[in-house]
Amino acid sequence: MKNVSLNFQTLLRFACIAAIATVFAACTTEQDVVSQEDTDLVLLDATAEDAFADAEEVSFEALEMTDESIYGRTFQTGSARALTNACVTITNDSVNRVLTIDFGTGCVGPDGRTRSGQIVIDYTRRLYWPGATLSVSLVNYMVDSVAIAGTKTYTNLMQNFRDTLSLNVTLSGGSMTLANGNSATRSFTRTTTWVRGANPALDEFWVDGSLQGSRFNGNAFTRTINNTLVFRRGCRRRGVHNPVEGTVTITRSNGPNIEVDFGNGACDTFADVTVNGNTRTIDLSQR
Repeated sequence: MKNVSLNFQTLLRFACIAAIATVFAACTTEQDVVSQEDTDLVLLDATAEDAFADAEEVSFEALEMTDESIYGRTFQTGSARALTNACVTITNDSVNRVLTIDFGTGCVGPDGRTRSGQIVIDYTRRLYWPGATLSVSLVNYMVDSVAIAGTKTYTNLMQNFRDTLSLNVTLSGGSMTLANGNSATRSFTRTTTWVRGANPALDEFWVDGSLQGSRFNGNAFTRTINNTLVFRRGCRRRGVHNPVEGTVTITRSNGPNIEVDFGNGACDTFADVTVNGNTRTIDLSQR
């Protein structure tokens, strides 16, 4: 009877330990591990950032290709991303200072991306001039089945040409609609430092500030840049449209903060996502 009693007590002890371990594992899975919902929000933000950055890149490229001033630069052969195909029409009304980029109903660029609609640019003068302003409006614009709308306004903050090219950038009325009909919004005010190379393909854009957005379900979030985001034209030419350096914090009302680290400068599409101290590496191109 004594051996039976001891065996029963041993089994009971193991059963209790197993039960506690199961409960702990369940809590860990639900509360501590980076969830699909967490990564979905990061990918949503990355999709919107990519689409709006693409429109910006196309706008800057068109302005530089039509710039005949002594301060203008030209792309080296093959380095222009989107505007060398016959299906793109660029109209520069230099009198009224309006530049229109028309992709028609669909145009595949040298970078393999399909764009449609128009980008209309109103400018006071070329953006690298101190005090210059630029307004970019999207008209039925779509890139790779992602439709975006809104107006981006740029103001050159330089006092003279000796200063670093710094821009105040605002996005108003920003929205994104996917092919399945899901839509989200975003707006921001931030500062972009434009680090210009001898050839435009070598340029970098350093971005600081925060943005406000909403997800497909209407839940709002705020994304704050903690360490400057670095975008490189050279990386974009290789299909990497996300930042390659910098960190952000995504704040939401229905969950813990999400920390995103875009890496140390390598031209790749990976980012580390951290929630409650737990980190998961995701591929930003898988969206």
